[in-house]
Amino acid sequence: DCLCTSAWENGNPEQTNSLLTTAVDHMLNRLGAAAAESGSYLICCNDRVDREGKIRNTAFFLGRDGGRLGHYDKVILPVQESTKTPGNSFPIFETPDLGRIGVLICYDIVFPETARRLALEGADIIFNPTVGGAALGGARTKPGRLPDSRSRKLHSCCRVLGRMGIPLRKHHRFRKRLYPGRSDEG
Repeated sequence: DCLCTSAWENGNPEQTNSLLTTAVDHMLNRLGAAAAESGSYLICCNDRVDREGKIRNTAFFLGRDGGRLGHYDKVILPVQESTKTPGNSFPIFETPDLGRIGVLICYDIVFPETARRLALEGADIIFNPTVGGAALGGARTKPGRLPDSRSRKLHSCCRVLGRMGIPLRKHHRFRKRLYPGRSDEG
């Protein structure tokens, strides 16, 4: 939830459709510019309003040029997202240098069928953006139990990458502001 709008949406349902579209477009334009500036792919998530006016939890895949390569609507919704509309497909995004990319959002990774479906469709890498928890081996992970992202890698035979944030490259223009005492050497 890049814009942290979920709580606001719950408290302002009558305004959500009109304001969420503008906010998401602005977010994608700004993040697209950042992706183009750094020459990086970027996956970002936020709720969006679809053409039918339904709210969906969506991951947007931006290319190295900042353009939108596509999006994935979360299929498996936990109870706290019961007012949202689930997606109904697992798209694969073709890239010339990373291969075939699949995306699962947060709770999707808990179910082995989701990663297996992407692997059967030919995904080389599955990205799993999440706000955290047991899927990444958080505090709720039971001793002796593999976090879901690692066990999905075993079930699907492809790389599964989950991030709760964005790694900063050495040349990233905000690095010095975020890490003021750190040199560019390390």
